[in-house]
Amino acid sequence: MATIAEALQAALDHHQAGRLAEARILYGRILAVAPDTPDALYLLAVLDAQAGQFDAAAAGLERALALRPEAVAYRLTLAKALMASGRAEAAIPQFRAVLAQQPDQAEALAPLARLLAGRGEPGGKDEAAGLFERASRLAPTDAALALDQGRCLHALGRLDAAAAALARALAPATGATAAAAHITLGRVREAQGQEDAALAAYQAALAVPGLSAGDPLLAAQGLQVQGALLHKRDRAQDAAAAYEAALVLAPGLLPARFGLGQVLAGLGRLEAAADCFQAVLDREPANLMAHEALWQLRERQDRPDQALAVLDAALALAPDRPDLLFARARLLHQAKRDAEALSAYATLMIRGDLAADLRAAAASNRATLLVSQGEIAAAAALLPEIQALVPGTGAAGMEDCHRLARLLADIAPATDQAWDALGRLVAWVATEWEARDYFWKNAYYLALETGNHLLRKPDGAAQLPRLVEAVTGAAMGRDPLLDPWFTFLDGCVALRLGHERRAKDCFASLEQALPFAAQIPLGDDFQRWTAAAEPLRAGFDATLDWGRTAPGVAEEPVVLVAADSRYVRRFLPFLAASIAAVAAGTRLHVHICDPATDDIDFLAAAAPGLRLGWSTEALDPELHHETRLTYLTAARFLRLPQIQDRYGAPLVVADIDAAFLSDPARFVAALPAGRPVAATWGPANLAAPYDAVGGGLVAVGPGDMARAFARGVADLLLYHWDRCRNGGPVLGYFLDQVALVAGVDFVLTPDRLLPVHRAGRVYRLDGGRLDGGAGPAMFVPIVPEKTLPDIDARLDQAVVALRAGAGRKALEAFFQIPPLADA
Repeated sequence: MATIAEALQAALDHHQAGRLAEARILYGRILAVAPDTPDALYLLAVLDAQAGQFDAAAAGLERALALRPEAVAYRLTLAKALMASGRAEAAIPQFRAVLAQQPDQAEALAPLARLLAGRGEPGGKDEAAGLFERASRLAPTDAALALDQGRCLHALGRLDAAAAALARALAPATGATAAAAHITLGRVREAQGQEDAALAAYQAALAVPGLSAGDPLLAAQGLQVQGALLHKRDRAQDAAAAYEAALVLAPGLLPARFGLGQVLAGLGRLEAAADCFQAVLDREPANLMAHEALWQLRERQDRPDQALAVLDAALALAPDRPDLLFARARLLHQAKRDAEALSAYATLMIRGDLAADLRAAAASNRATLLVSQGEIAAAAALLPEIQALVPGTGAAGMEDCHRLARLLADIAPATDQAWDALGRLVAWVATEWEARDYFWKNAYYLALETGNHLLRKPDGAAQLPRLVEAVTGAAMGRDPLLDPWFTFLDGCVALRLGHERRAKDCFASLEQALPFAAQIPLGDDFQRWTAAAEPLRAGFDATLDWGRTAPGVAEEPVVLVAADSRYVRRFLPFLAASIAAVAAGTRLHVHICDPATDDIDFLAAAAPGLRLGWSTEALDPELHHETRLTYLTAARFLRLPQIQDRYGAPLVVADIDAAFLSDPARFVAALPAGRPVAATWGPANLAAPYDAVGGGLVAVGPGDMARAFARGVADLLLYHWDRCRNGGPVLGYFLDQVALVAGVDFVLTPDRLLPVHRAGRVYRLDGGRLDGGAGPAMFVPIVPEKTLPDIDARLDQAVVALRAGAGRKALEAFFQIPPLADA
């Protein structure tokens, strides 16, 4: 008869040879005879673990350890079985016991590190990081280990160390491990503020061969984080595409669904965004973020009742959140349930746990409601609490400032203290603009827009002097760059009230600080200045060198742009490609200041598919930088009469850093009889002397009136250009807009101007003489894109896409705007 040792060896032979059934029988026979044989218990437990019977394995190993507690192999196998059975908390002390006996046991270091990294206990991730470090020294080429180490270090905020670990992971990694390492590295780079590197890492993850088929969820997660970063960088269309691709691979990936909703909301596709948020709530009814996003969306859609229903569902999850109660009061106001809103604000304000900023906001909103009901004195009584409101940062904070300023102006008739508070608010913005992430000129804009708010009130104009007094008294002297703008506002108010002499004095005092203000024509200035320009025309005209005239008949409109050589090379290909995409064969005339030797060859390559003309001129290289900048902005209008004479055709005068979203000829075709010029028009503005007509797009039709307008604008510019060249002040920036306003006021008259409206970012002109099926004329300038670090590459990509036939889609993607409708 075989001994226990012989039987155990026979069982082990079967086990190692893969004859598991035979091994199990022998282990069982041994234990039936000698139940306290530790090696038999251990090996049978190993066999159970191989069969996926982890609870049975753990029970056997615990018996074996009771008999031989010093056996490291037993304890290590027990720890692994407990971990595999989902009993992580029980596994942790066993791994620790193994390491107490064998500190360099790699099979314990890595699993314990992973278990601790996944726990939420304080200090767990720190301990895990130390274990990962020890494990990595033992297995430096283990990609999965380095990946998990990088994830742990990222969670701890140890970003440089995380990046180093992930670099080690990427050296040997392939497949899903490589993709996961790239994704984690992207998150690390984002946290380091290296967004370009983060995008490159996400793209590298998505480029791993076979990822979408082999691990669609991981690929979807890569697309989701890429979409979030693209959205953060204001590339909304690209972000939407990433999220949509993620959801094709993993329809249940809720972060992608939620992110897509946020992007669609920003693009104005509100109902589609609502569907996304609702889909998240269908899967996760307790998702408070989705509730908040959905009620805010319904609020944007001006559906306060629907917004209230969603907000009430959020309050059911968080009934004591003051910010949600505040939002509910605001929604009651929007739903025109003013009495309930007033009561809700009052109830909110008596809460003992209400934060000071929320109390001030509630007081402000309650006062706004009281003002709307004519209860100015009751609103004014809330002034002490209203003044405690501290606006936020960035664009949202500036909107807080504007709301508060309007309210202070509304209650000022009931208390002089409101004027004082308004002055202090403007002064605060003038002092704090940099720390609050506001634009440096926002203190002036705040005062200006508050004045425009007063102008919309029946007796508001009479309050404007008090506004100027409050602002100048409190804010002047805070920032020397802002002081001239407050003086300019003083002059604008004087002009609006009919005090032309005072306005002229204010504007004249700004000749050095804001030259354009002293160049605004008042009284008979326009007639005198333009008359003085008449004898200058011939000499100025002679400084233009004509190239080719864009071929075509006189009735065909011509797009006119002007810039220096650098700007032509940077932006003309995009503008030209946009025109060719929507109206091939359009006539384009490019006027170049200070051309380079090969600019003419460049023009032909930059504008294929268009009928091209050009002209050039040389500028004095010693020009003051502001004069040069202003001249380049105004050159198209200075040269407009000459180019009109040359072509005898209607002209669409446009910024070169822009795009046409429809046939430029539509702007001219829309001009009705008696209204021969189209431009943006905003006279209901205290700053109208320079800001009533924008120069980014002006359509000039045929006829004597249009020609007189162009001539008057050009002559006003020419007069100041000549003064500047003969020792006078520099050409004031905005002078092109000043000249256009003057051309409307003194030549065209406002009722003969066809206003071009803005819809979001798009300049849009409907109606007029357009055929019903022709659709609107549309145009969009490049503004925020100029600050992007990759703007030149984006321009090049857009040009390639336009020339390849992508058309409107390429333009929508470049400007990150919603799909445009022609109706």
